[in-house]
Amino acid sequence: MYRYYSIRNVIISIDIHTDLTNHLIEDAIYFANDFDVEKIYFCHVIDPSQYKEKKEIPSVETTKEQITSQIKKYISGGKYYEVLVLQGHRIKKTLSLICDLNIDLIFLGRQKIGLESGKFAKKIIRRALCSIFVLPQTKRRYEVHKLDRILLPIDFSEHSKLAIRKAVVVAKTNKSSLLCFNTYEIPAGQYKTGKSEEEIKEIMEANTQKKFKYLIEEFDITSELKVEFKCFLSPKRDIPKSIFDTAQYENIDMIIISSKGRSASATLLGSTTEKLVERNVSFPVLVFKSKIGNMTFFDYLKNL
Repeated sequence: MYRYYSIRNVIISIDIHTDLTNHLIEDAIYFANDFDVEKIYFCHVIDPSQYKEKKEIPSVETTKEQITSQIKKYISGGKYYEVLVLQGHRIKKTLSLICDLNIDLIFLGRQKIGLESGKFAKKIIRRALCSIFVLPQTKRRYEVHKLDRILLPIDFSEHSKLAIRKAVVVAKTNKSSLLCFNTYEIPAGQYKTGKSEEEIKEIMEANTQKKFKYLIEEFDITSELKVEFKCFLSPKRDIPKSIFDTAQYENIDMIIISSKGRSASATLLGSTTEKLVERNVSFPVLVFKSKIGNMTFFDYLKNL
């Protein structure tokens, strides 16, 4: 069973060398207000290995002042936020902060080309002991005040329930509709039954509809939100493509998915999430992880 935890401590991961910084700060602050956030940490890591020999490495204090001046454009008061500027390996420092500060959610930026700094964002998605919110840099300014439709891929597991709970919070706050989405595959043995592919699809979709009905009844939210459900046969077992294509076709504003954290059984879903983020330059992706089932601190050290 899950512990229904709140989003209290948040990191906004900043790279001052990209033009994504202001965009990320403004949007992350807006979405952080959807949860009962107690503390926001604006984090930038100065990684000496990223600077050429002739290029001077900026000081911690100068960088901190630069970030603070940017933040003041979008946030008032200083009681619930803190600017952290560290020196060292960016991935290791960020993962350590997530543990040390008991972080519940980290915001990452997604550039038009590549995945933030590529290696960095991929490893954070794979290894972070917290939920992850990836905000894209799109051709048009992302309209944070317009969140009409949310796509929620589900697989009817206990982990899907975590995503549903959180998706309901976001949907209620923004008065959004919720489109729950499931992809399925036809087991190879089914063709031996003598039924056609269309007949098998009808049976599987009917069963999937029943599963969704039972699942959604647990939350009793249909009277408060507009909730839809669609299921599709996944072409060539390409789940990320199915999710992305559905988001485009249905004019989705955000994708919310669940993860099993860092347990061994999370490998496939982690891969799906990474591929989805790699392909997607249009939609914010919010990945919720359960804090129970995440790897231990010693496992975390071995994965650095």
